[in-house]
Amino acid sequence: TNFVLYPHTHASFFSSTQHKHAQLKDNFVNPLQTKLTPVKGIPYYVTNKFMRTYYRDRYQLGQIERMVEQSYENYLLTECKKQKSYKRALELDAQKSNDEKDKARANEFVLSRCDELYDLFPKKYKK
Repeated sequence: TNFVLYPHTHASFFSSTQHKHAQLKDNFVNPLQTKLTPVKGIPYYVTNKFMRTYYRDRYQLGQIERMVEQSYENYLLTECKKQKSYKRALELDAQKSNDEKDKARANEFVLSRCDELYDLFPKKYKK
């Protein structure tokens, strides 16, 4: 394919070993370019061939950007459901154990992918 969608990641997820390894690869040239969808600002990565092929065709580029947004929406929806299920399991475990630490852990678990889903697609999904 000519484009790749990667979930939104944060640099702090790298371990120090991974970070050092990444620093050693300073000479590496990434063949992909980062583009952002114009409406939602979702990052996706494209090849130079993609840029040459689609950059001038605004209609096709718009279609691809809509596909990227739909793909990311589906990803967030799936991850949100997983996070809700995990939080519910934490809550049930806390009820069974009647331990305050377990209750706090369940209450403090953040549904980050749900929040992102609600922020990016507020007309379709409500908190």
